[in-house]
Amino acid sequence: AELLSEAKLRLRCIEWTRLSRELLQDSVLEPESKDLTRPVAEGETIDFFISHSWHDDAGAKYDELVRTAESFFRRRGRYPTFWLDKVCIDQNLISEGLKVLPVNVMACSQVLVLCGQTYAKRLWCAWELF
Repeated sequence: AELLSEAKLRLRCIEWTRLSRELLQDSVLEPESKDLTRPVAEGETIDFFISHSWHDDAGAKYDELVRTAESFFRRRGRYPTFWLDKVCIDQNLISEGLKVLPVNVMACSQVLVLCGQTYAKRLWCAWELF
C-alpha cells in the first residue's frame, strides 16, 4: 500500500505539445527537460505509456507519435498525454521510479509500442510488456 501511494504521488505525464523529436534522440536528460512534465491530476488517466528502445531511430518514433497524436485529436477533440521514461521518472531517484513501473503502466489507458529494429532484442522493452 505504501509503494502504491508513493507511486501515485510521483506519477507524471508529458503533454503532446511538449514532446519533440529531439527529446527522443537519446536517453540523456538535459536539465531543462525535467520541466516538460506535470503531475497527473487526481482521477486523471494518462493516455499512452510509450514503450520503445532508445537505440531505435528517433525520427521514425516521432513520426509515429505524430500520427498517433493527430488520430487521437480527430477522435477526442484534444491531444493525448504520454508517459515517457526519460522525463516521467525522476532521474535522481531512478531505482525508486523503476520499483513502481507497473503502477505507471496501469495509470495509462493504452501502451504504445514504438517498435524499431532493436526493440525485440532489448530485455527492458520485453519486461515493460509483461
